[in-house]
Amino acid sequence: MRTPTSSEKQRHIPVRVHSMTTGSVLLVESGLEYELVLDLDRDPTVVWLVPQPFRLRYLESGVSRRRSHTPDLLSIDATGAVTVWDARPTDRQDEKFKAATKAAAAACEEVEWGYRVFAGHSPVRAANLRWVSAFRHVQPWYENAAAELERVSRRPGASVVDVLAADHGAGHLLSALWHHCWSGAVEIDLDLPLTRDSAINWATADG
Repeated sequence: MRTPTSSEKQRHIPVRVHSMTTGSVLLVESGLEYELVLDLDRDPTVVWLVPQPFRLRYLESGVSRRRSHTPDLLSIDATGAVTVWDARPTDRQDEKFKAATKAAAAACEEVEWGYRVFAGHSPVRAANLRWVSAFRHVQPWYENAAAELERVSRRPGASVVDVLAADHGAGHLLSALWHHCWSGAVEIDLDLPLTRDSAINWATADG
């Protein structure tokens, strides 16, 4: 609907983020929207993302003329379900924003779409998400490393230090670990700081 731009009167800086879901570069308005795209981009149920998807015009109680609002992102999942997103930190969700989100939620409900407000992750999860997302692009050695990584991460009490030991300093297994953490093949708690002792587990149906 619009192309985010930056000027001296704006507090946001547009961000270009490559989406593995769309296979293209998406232009978003802020670091928080970038964080949201990274989060949705690693969700295997999400099949499409659209930034700045539409402009909503609505009447607000006590305001004589129509207001307009452009949501930040639209996602579509594998079932065809649509979710519209707005990204705004909790401390910046003022009355004007709340009125806009109320109108957006009502409009989405009319067409059977979902609507959510993303306020951001904790600093730890946000940093970890950016870290694993740096390894989202598939490298030639990831496929061969997967079997060894699965063997290591299936051990009782397996942690990152076990991957380091099996890596022998080559770096191939360690980078494969972060890629598979991003894809979800390896479970790791992104809400905790990533250390040598971070627990890992190969995420399969049979555990």
